[in-house]
Amino acid sequence: MKSFEFIEESIQDKGIFKAVFLSGLPGSGKSTVIQKVTDGAVQPRIVNTDKSYEFLLKKNDVSANAATWEMFGPISKTINATLLRNYINSMLPMFVDGTSADTGALLRRSGILESIGYDTMMIWVNIDLDEAIRRAQARERKVDPNFIKRVHSQMEQNKAFYKQRFGANFIEVDNNADNFNAMEAQTYGTANKFFTSAVNNPIGRKNINKLEESGEKYLSPSIYSSEYINKITAVWYQK
Repeated sequence: MKSFEFIEESIQDKGIFKAVFLSGLPGSGKSTVIQKVTDGAVQPRIVNTDKSYEFLLKKNDVSANAATWEMFGPISKTINATLLRNYINSMLPMFVDGTSADTGALLRRSGILESIGYDTMMIWVNIDLDEAIRRAQARERKVDPNFIKRVHSQMEQNKAFYKQRFGANFIEVDNNADNFNAMEAQTYGTANKFFTSAVNNPIGRKNINKLEESGEKYLSPSIYSSEYINKITAVWYQK
């Protein structure tokens, strides 16, 4: 079995070496924001630790609980890691979907991407705590309100830090009304400009030049070994 299933992309494509970290509570509407801030010219891959698990639940027509997590959790982690390796190896644009309550994990993941050439950005989705709880409870896969409250508290403490960390590449969206019309144009324009602009990270520019000179399309094996890509993927998912 090969280490990577290569994705047919070109180093000339828009969006390579670009990653947006999407921060928001469960029920904040991050998926809606993703749909609204891209125009189809660039198609970022979505990195979400729950994505494969939810797919397996739906495929097997079962609900989320401790037993199904024990059954499908390890499989979903393997799927997630394989997808991420492919995305990184192909330098694909990404939306990294999460709460950003864990600053250590976010710094580790953004650092991994930046170390191989990615520009990074954060879209912070604002929503009132009560509204987030209401929406989360309306979902098929419900989230414990106490968990949402804890995450909300952690996120509020982290917000100023992320503003400083991402600087001009930190933008906020108000999604309390589930449409964020007041900021939609600004957010849409900023996100699209980010994805379609030239790579700013000097490591990314250097790697693009190397690939253009060699005629290769992937980071491995021309720039990094497959073992190295596997290693940084494993570090991404460390607790």
